[in-house]
Amino acid sequence: MSKVAGYLQSHIIGEVSTSVDVLRLMSHDASPLELMPEMVVYPRTTNDVRKTARFVWQLAEKGHNIAITPRGGGSDQTGAAIGHGVILNFSTHMNQIFEYEPRQRFVRVQPGVNMLSLNQSLALNDAFIPSYPSSQAIATIGGAVANNATGPLSGRYGSMRRWTYELEVVLSNGDVLQTKRLSKRELGKKRTLQTFEGEIYRCIDDIIIDNPHLIDGIQNLAAHSCLGYTGLAEVKRRDGSFDLTPLIVGSQGTLGIVTEMIMKCAPTERPIDYTVIAFGAKEQALESIATLRQFAPSVMEYYDMSSVIAGSARGKSYKPFIESIETAAGLIVIGFDDHKERVRRKKLKNLLKTFQNSNVVIVTGANVDPTTIDALRASRYYGLFPSSTTLSSPPIADGLYVPPDKLESFMMEVGLLADKHRTKLSLWGRLLDNVYYVRPELQLKKASDRHKLYKLVDDFTQLMIAMGGASVAEAGEGRLLGRFAYAAVDPALLEVFTRVKQAFDPYGILNPGVKTANDIKDLDAQLRQDYSLIQFANSSVCG
Repeated sequence: MSKVAGYLQSHIIGEVSTSVDVLRLMSHDASPLELMPEMVVYPRTTNDVRKTARFVWQLAEKGHNIAITPRGGGSDQTGAAIGHGVILNFSTHMNQIFEYEPRQRFVRVQPGVNMLSLNQSLALNDAFIPSYPSSQAIATIGGAVANNATGPLSGRYGSMRRWTYELEVVLSNGDVLQTKRLSKRELGKKRTLQTFEGEIYRCIDDIIIDNPHLIDGIQNLAAHSCLGYTGLAEVKRRDGSFDLTPLIVGSQGTLGIVTEMIMKCAPTERPIDYTVIAFGAKEQALESIATLRQFAPSVMEYYDMSSVIAGSARGKSYKPFIESIETAAGLIVIGFDDHKERVRRKKLKNLLKTFQNSNVVIVTGANVDPTTIDALRASRYYGLFPSSTTLSSPPIADGLYVPPDKLESFMMEVGLLADKHRTKLSLWGRLLDNVYYVRPELQLKKASDRHKLYKLVDDFTQLMIAMGGASVAEAGEGRLLGRFAYAAVDPALLEVFTRVKQAFDPYGILNPGVKTANDIKDLDAQLRQDYSLIQFANSSVCG
């Protein structure tokens, strides 16, 4: 054990591990990247996190920089949950649900709480956090907040930022910051503090005051993008009130280490009545989207058939409805969660009437229960469990925002990119918030396919620019996407993001390499040639 690990072991209540097996497990997340840490710290209290950060800060003051990377379930797909130096693993001990306040529907939790378990617990109080990610069975609430997560219901309920009320944050020097909405007068008092906290408030407020036009630009960007520190646009309101919470949400552990949070909840999730519509041609599916939106669904998702076929090829069965849609070119899943059953029945009746003379197959009722939909959604990931040791489908174009009027062009361009790069590209997406996912099939052991991976990322980034969309509309850019996504960002805006980072983390301790333009050579050195979700699943279970 190194001197640093030995010091931390003797000064915190939690544990420190330098076991090679543990380090190997923590060296990768759900991204295709890999970085071996020096040690893994399992904090038990906020004070453990404070002591770790304070010690690392003191080393940085002496010129010895060690990175700190917060980690939850490890389900991040951009490499933001891995890093050199110290991994702070919150899922082992700091996973408590402290209290629920039913009147305002607030829940106070630690970051290591499993997202699915949290919502199951909240259901006992007729509440839930609706912006849960699709990976909620593995993801933690801390990771969801760090990535400003979205999920199946985000088209109706928005992102995780909307549901995050207050945070307890350990700063890079070990001080603790409690975020909340401050009045103009309270902000003035914070600005006078001769502490690191006071310096942060002064710096962030000055950035906002100095860049009013850029802040307006960030606000427009934030509507569809998680790139950089877009939460900055929501920090200061016209009345002068000020809250750092929106800035911390989505910062991927680069501005502070969240150790506690108060989350807002919605009334309990209502059962969703699902219907699957199978279209013989993609054009027919596209023409139906506007009509389906008029039914005000809570869920509306599109699937091309490639992922379903991939699951079937691996022995999965999609009974009882797959037999009736085997010849489909695309599927739309639509779901209604209206409180009154009568309203849901009426919507379904009108939907069936609308398509009664169309060449579509509609499967509804008992044949499409939530379990069936879960199986369909799971089919998206079978490409990540390769059928051979050489083939994988890395998540390099996940969470693309496509303007609704450009969807047909986007689908056509996806086909052209598949031909250009001679690879299969499976596509699915959420039609209510216009977020789409495209997965290639690559053999990362081949240098040509590793080069192809970066070309695909670049091509999709350029495509989103041309269409007025966003290449990072879900989670964040992490380590993998920053170099490509930042190429289209106004340099003045990037300078604002740099100033925000420096205000919180002057020594570059917190998750360095995340939310920055990494060199291709560095990315290539970190790329896992044996990438698959099998390894990700193992690491998630263990940490």
